[in-house]
Amino acid sequence: LQQINAEDYYRSFNPDVLRLGDTPVDDFFEEGTVIMAGDPLPDKSVEEMQQDINAISSVQELVDVYVNVHNKFWFIEDDHYDYEEGTDEYEAVRRIVEARGDMMDELDHRVMETAEQEGLLAERQPDSGTVKQLESFMNKYGYRNGRGWWVKRET
Repeated sequence: LQQINAEDYYRSFNPDVLRLGDTPVDDFFEEGTVIMAGDPLPDKSVEEMQQDINAISSVQELVDVYVNVHNKFWFIEDDHYDYEEGTDEYEAVRRIVEARGDMMDELDHRVMETAEQEGLLAERQPDSGTVKQLESFMNKYGYRNGRGWWVKRET
């Protein structure tokens, strides 16, 4: 969000305090965009996530675990930049991020393969990641694209 003035951004959350000429946050983002304001699974350890992966027994469970790992990884991915490179704190966080990244890579592969088997893997578009490719597949299993975050569809 570095291209957005921070004061305008935070003010846009409260329409009662908008001044004439201010731009609501809705004007900055496409409809359906989700802003992840906090860790989606703050108490879920790497080991617990690995147990979830090992226990997958259906496509729905695969998708549910994938969503958790995907959202958690991208939320924490830049945490190691909070510490000076080479410090103990940096190395500890880097190991956690790498472990979650390895899990995400494994699940990415499994989900893409399953989506392809079901005929729901879209062709890769230039300059886009796998989220666009998986939209139909994820929709089938109850999730929508919140502009990079997988979000449970409202029923």
